[in-house]
Amino acid sequence: MLCLWGPGYIEGSPLSKGLQTVIPNDAVDRLVYFQREVNKLIKTVFSNDSTAAAAKMENMFPLPIDIYEEGPKIRFEIEVPGVEPKSLHLYISNDVLIVEGVKRDAKREGVCNFINMERTFGKFRRLIEIPITANMRELAGFYEKGILTVEIAKVSDRRGERRQINIQTKED
Repeated sequence: MLCLWGPGYIEGSPLSKGLQTVIPNDAVDRLVYFQREVNKLIKTVFSNDSTAAAAKMENMFPLPIDIYEEGPKIRFEIEVPGVEPKSLHLYISNDVLIVEGVKRDAKREGVCNFINMERTFGKFRRLIEIPITANMRELAGFYEKGILTVEIAKVSDRRGERRQINIQTKED
């Protein structure tokens, strides 16, 4: 039998207990195993469970992103090629920037047979943790040429500044 471990698990660690996958050597047993795995996958993808649907949305359409500081702002540049601006939605919640939208397939006239299809279409969602302290009341979003830019004002961190503290004496 062939044994496989899930990614990131170390043999003997508490997390690895019960996570070993055993693939049979027999060809017929392998087909049965494969069928079970495909059935599990289909059940997960087409389930009505909202958490499974959210996970499916986040993983189906990867959005490349650059995050950097520019002066007094944090800037997020998110690639969303082929997405109409009216199909994009931005939210902020608990120091997380949420980008949601729909990339629609182009309408084609008549019947077509694809020779190769690599582009993805459908709903997408990306949760982006805001890496530093920011003013959530001062933010703006811009869309230009397939790039969604979000700017958030930084809050100045005064912990590194040296300030004089006056010492008062108490008179009895």
